[in-house]
Amino acid sequence: MCHSYEAWINYLVKPRLMHEQYYLVQPWAFPIGSRVAHYNQDGYFPIGFFQLWNPRQSGITRYPECHVGADHTDVVFAKSFPEGHRRLLPEFYGIHLDSERGDMGVNWNGRKTAPFCLPASR
Repeated sequence: MCHSYEAWINYLVKPRLMHEQYYLVQPWAFPIGSRVAHYNQDGYFPIGFFQLWNPRQSGITRYPECHVGADHTDVVFAKSFPEGHRRLLPEFYGIHLDSERGDMGVNWNGRKTAPFCLPASR
């Protein structure tokens, strides 16, 4: 979770490696966000910033478009795949670019926070 444009630029200028000594994966740069795992039903669901799938192999060719908020759409899409076909890639991190710290879900029904960009005052 990268909470500002300035923090992102600082990371780009001087990134800290997340992989060390060929076996350690360390999320030094930013705090880790949430994951969804329903322990009593359906297991882990990839949510949010990135979902990779092969439409030809899976037979799933469309991402859901008609739901109330972005939070629900992610889970509906993930549930399209049987539990045994969902994978968490622990050695891979995506950085969620967040323009400001806000309550969880603040932008799920349209942008409420500032755009992620250089502040206009500069």
